[in-house]
Amino acid sequence: MSPWVVLLLAGAASTAAAGDPLHEPFRVMTYNVRQVNAADTGKYTWENRSPGVVEVIADNDPDIFGVQESSSKVIQDDLVAAFDATYDRFQPPGGSPKTIFFRRARFERLIAPPEDGEGNISIPNPYAENHACFPNANGRTAAWIKLRDLVSGRGYLIVNAHVAHGKDCYEARNLAADALHALIGAQSEGLGVVLIGDLNSDAQNPGAADDDDIVELLEAPQPGYRLARSARHSGETTEDTATFNSAWKEPSTNFSRLDYIFTRIADATTYHQSVDRRKIDGITPSDHFAVLATIRTAPFSPDPLVDDRGDAPGASLAFADVTGDGAADKLVWDPGGDALLRVYPSDGAGEFGDPVVGGGVDDGLWFADVDADGCADRIDRSPDVESGALRVGRAGCDGSFGASEASGDAVAGAGARLYFARLDADACADRMAWDPGDQGGRTRVALSRCDGTFDPEFVNDDAGISTNPDARMDLADVNGDGLADKIVWDPEALEGRTRVYAGVGDGSFTFLVEHTGGTSGVAASRFFHADVDADGHADKLFWRHSFRQGHPQLYLGRPDGFDANPMMVNAGPSESADNRYFLADIDASGSHDLIAWDAGKGGATRAYLALVHAPAPPDPPPDDTTDGEPATTGDAPTTGDAPTTGDGPSSPSSDGEQPTTDAGPPGTTDPASGTDSASDGGAADGGDAGCTCTQTGGHAAADAALLLLFALGARPRRARRPK
Repeated sequence: MSPWVVLLLAGAASTAAAGDPLHEPFRVMTYNVRQVNAADTGKYTWENRSPGVVEVIADNDPDIFGVQESSSKVIQDDLVAAFDATYDRFQPPGGSPKTIFFRRARFERLIAPPEDGEGNISIPNPYAENHACFPNANGRTAAWIKLRDLVSGRGYLIVNAHVAHGKDCYEARNLAADALHALIGAQSEGLGVVLIGDLNSDAQNPGAADDDDIVELLEAPQPGYRLARSARHSGETTEDTATFNSAWKEPSTNFSRLDYIFTRIADATTYHQSVDRRKIDGITPSDHFAVLATIRTAPFSPDPLVDDRGDAPGASLAFADVTGDGAADKLVWDPGGDALLRVYPSDGAGEFGDPVVGGGVDDGLWFADVDADGCADRIDRSPDVESGALRVGRAGCDGSFGASEASGDAVAGAGARLYFARLDADACADRMAWDPGDQGGRTRVALSRCDGTFDPEFVNDDAGISTNPDARMDLADVNGDGLADKIVWDPEALEGRTRVYAGVGDGSFTFLVEHTGGTSGVAASRFFHADVDADGHADKLFWRHSFRQGHPQLYLGRPDGFDANPMMVNAGPSESADNRYFLADIDASGSHDLIAWDAGKGGATRAYLALVHAPAPPDPPPDDTTDGEPATTGDAPTTGDAPTTGDGPSSPSSDGEQPTTDAGPPGTTDPASGTDSASDGGAADGGDAGCTCTQTGGHAAADAALLLLFALGARPRRARRPK
């Protein structure tokens, strides 16, 4: 493991906002336990259901949970008896309490006296007493309490709501959104926000009223904050996405998602979303299911940095550090225009300067640091020229490149897809090629000689192969040893699960893990791998425009693979099949940022900066000598310049996609991600049949299949090569 990776693992991460501690993950639950009802007899009585309700809550072990329909004293007494030893609570007075329980060992009341930091609001009832919706909307309330996390020190406003039911009573629900926003606006200054409850609304139920907008209204931007729900689903609500058990007493196929968890998305998101649908003694303990999510720091800021350079519909983009300052620069070329490469240097804060205009681009183009000077070099290839030989233009570390020279690496086959990353002990990017129509779908590796040339190619003999043109290969350091691992996804193999093959150090790979979360059998799915949280492990970003309403999901990397449970990415969602994502560190933070680009929708790139950063490398010790003798105590120590160096050092998730037969558009262009480069141009990567696999622009047929270039993770800035 490189010293830099050791530093990342040993150091504490930081956020971009100075002084704001990270959200330390905590588990939240919302549960409508169903009131005592005269129509509930036999096994449906509260007396018989109560042990099951307690079991569901206890087994999920939330740090905070809110219940609805707990107005009956017997329900309150049973819950208090079961959880009083571990949980404190706010139980509002009155006939419709929305009790909020919180773990004493994790949270405490933020405000003293308590009555100043907790309360209960009434939700307006807009109906006349003779209106059919009046009783449904009458007496509705929301409880709130301010808590301090004893682990992180952060404060939170927790809100537990239950609003009017009935399909036609949406006016009351929409007004409830206004009331909840008024509460949050008045009470949330300086606090994280978690809103939970039964909203009695599901716009994705086929029978929903067109004007039933409470969820949309709650997610609408507000002065100073925005909320987002914990889980999203495209299309109609199904049995697997419902939170209301419509078949509690008799069969039903009217599926509804009524129970929600929202969080303020300035710097927080939800992870490990789940719904507990267990049966106890033949029934679910309530006619609602318990809904859970973990609140944690978001991977990316929700507010983008917008740059409108390189927005032509036929343009190709890449992001790579070609200047050696630790921040990825923006590279743009338009094969349908003047075909000149333009390098927009990063300013180190996520934005870009004026372009350095370079030579023309004839065909495939990649960027990777093949000589370990800290600056990504330019690599050109045409399958029809010199048998597909690579030509390397060494970076000048100022946005320019030297003349292209032969690398000695001929990559056979027009269908070859190329990847560059560190595969052996030196710091130079090596080359991997994969052609689904050649060598039985095996990968081939040529190790860099660190001078712009490569050793002879050899064929890998591991099981990380595919002959499916819709499959994807990647290189990224998942296990954190400083070497890139091979990542294989084939929608037609292993039920769409991702396989990771660890880099051995000589260009070969050995099986590490098969990831059961984030599976997909749909060819239009896209996967990206890079370290977004600066822990030394590449993470997995999964996106499809028609899945989760276009919201990506992130699976964090670990030494043994990827976490089984997804994190919701609320930054930069897109339901456009033409959207492209890139992962690249454009602000030299040590974490990879998310960049979205859709040339057909304004064309500007939108960069969402990573919120968790690598710690800064320690300053070198001061030079305490001037002539070989210790400095005298009477004089201030002499501080020398910093030395100039060359090279720097389970089970499937409930929200993970299972194999499906729904078809997305095949061959949609796939953006690249990586340390050395993230590019949407290059060789085929799951394109249409008959693709010539040459680069002709972001929207051309040949560009339907793309390469992926991957990073080695965060690394310190390197000294630029002397000119």
